Amino acid sequence: MKVYEPLMVEHQLITRLLNVVETESMRIKQINRVNVKFVDLVTDFFVTYLDLAHHGKEENILFKWLITKNISKEHLRMMNELLEEHRIGRKIIVELINSSDNYSKGSSNEWGSISALFDDFVDLYRKHIKKEDDDYYIECSNYFTQEEQDKIIREFWILDIRLVHDKYKNILDMMEGKEV
Repeated sequence: MKVYEPLMVEHQLITRLLNVVETESMRIKQINRVNVKFVDLVTDFFVTYLDLAHHGKEENILFKWLITKNISKEHLRMMNELLEEHRIGRKIIVELINSSDNYSKGSSNEWGSISALFDDFVDLYRKHIKKEDDDYYIECSNYFTQEEQDKIIREFWILDIRLVHDKYKNILDMMEGKEV
């Protein structure tokens, strides 16, 4: 298996999220109201799946392996660009959470902000995924032997297993009234 294959599979799931978010943004613009539960689901998906799992694999595993290689200046530039896009995505989600909180507290005019943030999120990640799938992953996999790719993929799986266990342990701790 190539190192980029699990990441591209994750991109397919993320693209499904983008499609749903895009549809919801159009609905918000039509009715001038927000489904706060939907926003909560999107932010949970982003934080847990997109950021901790997917970006975690890229930033804490793949990119760390890449910087041990003699990668081209172009690939290093692109890596930094991708990292900046991750930061922008995180900023959008923080703004989305804040707007949703304000909306929940009675600031009904936040629907426009939430819709605009959804649009920004969709636009950013459609371009980001295309860049990674078409221009980055496949080329960068050439820096690794198959044995190295296998090690990286094992690290991906370990991260996924830890995330699931940590998430639900933290939920249970909160339910029991413990500090997380």
